[in-house]
Amino acid sequence: MIIQSFRSDNDLTLLYSSQTQLYPFLTGSGFDTVSYQKDSIDGDIPSSGYNNTGINSVRVGASCGFIGDEAFESCSISELNFQEGVTGIGAFSFADNRISYLKMPESLVEIDSGCFSNALSQASVEFNSTLTSIPERAFFNCSFSTLLDIPSNITSLSEESFGYCFFGSGFNIPSSIDKLPLRCFIECNITDNDLNIDTQTIGSGAFLGFVSDGADITVSTGVTSIEDFAFSNVYIENGQLNFNPSNNYIPKDCFNSSYIDKLVIGDNITNINPSAFYKFNPSAEFLSGNERTEYITDESKIVLGGQGTGGYISMAYDALDNPSVELNLLKFLDFTDPQNPVPYV
Repeated sequence: MIIQSFRSDNDLTLLYSSQTQLYPFLTGSGFDTVSYQKDSIDGDIPSSGYNNTGINSVRVGASCGFIGDEAFESCSISELNFQEGVTGIGAFSFADNRISYLKMPESLVEIDSGCFSNALSQASVEFNSTLTSIPERAFFNCSFSTLLDIPSNITSLSEESFGYCFFGSGFNIPSSIDKLPLRCFIECNITDNDLNIDTQTIGSGAFLGFVSDGADITVSTGVTSIEDFAFSNVYIENGQLNFNPSNNYIPKDCFNSSYIDKLVIGDNITNINPSAFYKFNPSAEFLSGNERTEYITDESKIVLGGQGTGGYISMAYDALDNPSVELNLLKFLDFTDPQNPVPYV
């Protein structure tokens, strides 16, 4: 139960016991500030406690512990302040707000999916040194006005952790993160500040639809594995993508339908999947590491034609095990002149 409440102008302070059950009784109240204080450190702020209210400023006291799912979803919060003592934030707790500054207390060790989804607007964020993972859609559709400095204590991201975000001053990805998972940075936008990627694995579609204007993106030698569609539909203008992973392979549809002004491919790349550059920007500038225009595939081979299987084989020359034998099978030869059959490739 609530044991005491104070109201001053448009502010409300609640002092309640650990057994209190809170419900969204403030709906439509229009309170500017709500402060939470407790007489016990055992209680938590319950799920859906104050969602859809007119609150625009929240100060969470040291004894609040865990903040329940959807506790402050769809309010009008622009100012959020945590005191040390808050240990966890539930799913979608602060989703759909307009918070401009977020500082995580050192006591915070757990955040759940969607906790700040669509909640940060031109925001500045300070992570703590205790959080180790960022769950799915935790910062979905947020915008950041200052550099998002993800610290090295973060070791894992999840699907769409930062999907559809705008990074006005860039962001960094620490090498402590082993893998960028499925659609982790899907449809994100970055301007000016360069991005270095040094994680071991770039997952499928990790940067699907990523947009960069004026920034250089570097896939460094720390990357040992890249999955299909990793950079599909990427748009890089007024900058370049430096592609220099330690593995020598560009996988299927890696750059499918991408528009990149300049692509610098490391000298160690020796194997490219035939569909790696499907529908790629035809006017892109390709450079190898020594700054010369250079194609990895065999430029002496030209596709002449082919029907059915013959057409597929001719387009997949790089994948053949023994081209000198396989390309001279009868079904892959052009017999327009029966006396002088010509291979399709």
